[in-house]
Amino acid sequence: MSDYQERLYRIPDREATAIPRRAAVDLGSNTFRLLIGTVVNGRVHPLVRELMPVRLGESLATTGAIGEAALARAREALAAMAHTLRRHDVATVRACGTAALRMATNRDRFLAEAATILGQAVEVIDGHEEARLSCAGALAAMSTLPAGPLWLADVGGGSSELIRLTPEVSKPLPRITAVHSLPLGAVSLSETFLRAPLTTAAELADLAARVDTALAPVLAGESPAAALVAIGGTATALAALDCGLTAYEPSRIQDYRLSSGRLDELLDRLAGLTAAERNRLPGLGQGRGEIVIGGLVVLRRLLARLAFEALTVSDGGLPEGILLAGAPPGGAEKTLR
Repeated sequence: MSDYQERLYRIPDREATAIPRRAAVDLGSNTFRLLIGTVVNGRVHPLVRELMPVRLGESLATTGAIGEAALARAREALAAMAHTLRRHDVATVRACGTAALRMATNRDRFLAEAATILGQAVEVIDGHEEARLSCAGALAAMSTLPAGPLWLADVGGGSSELIRLTPEVSKPLPRITAVHSLPLGAVSLSETFLRAPLTTAAELADLAARVDTALAPVLAGESPAAALVAIGGTATALAALDCGLTAYEPSRIQDYRLSSGRLDELLDRLAGLTAAERNRLPGLGQGRGEIVIGGLVVLRRLLARLAFEALTVSDGGLPEGILLAGAPPGGAEKTLR
């Protein structure tokens, strides 16, 4: 599994705890993620994280189906996750599939195979449920919440979820007031628009125009917001790259600020490299080089459309939200409605 396993850290070797360990499996369009942890007072305490760049959504935009190579990578990743789950005393497991599995014509075949390997059925969640859980995980991980209304952007491999949140008096977390699931995935956009070995200015212009066309009706007429929070692999990879990390450190990524100017500099740098060269950059992660530019352009155009100078990255997301949704009553008030 070493070819596909991007990082594994915080294996529990500390004292035993009476708090039940829960597991979340996130089968994304680009990355499969496993999180084992506990929930205490509305906070997720991770014990094990595994991330594997599977590229389940490879060629999905053109063929409509998950390809055989992607299925083979998925089986290998699922087997590694199943092995990890067997090694740890986990009270509950919830496995969720997102955009690629919402779209794939052969998803039933995949779901049957995944259930057999994991010993656990996979739930294909819609964009609104994905947004709700991702918001809960992202905001719970932040040290402080921005004041006033905010947007949360989850740029995934097959789609981007754009969520509007509004604070409520005497409530610990803001209320979701709008959810938009847009066909702006880092995988699908990169495969459609970025075909040259070195990304050209014309390709970037066409890509930006496509993103602007999708964002315009969503943001039209919206009242001003105070901040943009970004989650998902594109945002965390860009933060890691900007930090100069050689190994992923969640504490360095959490609440990291990326300005529009830094995103422009990163875009210039990455566009001047081939995908293979990008994959060798410390902190970016193997397999991210083929798709990172597509995701970066989504975040950059979103900042431009919102007239914000910067975004804040949260390392929390869907896996953390899955754990929070299964939290005992003591932490239930911390989850989003």
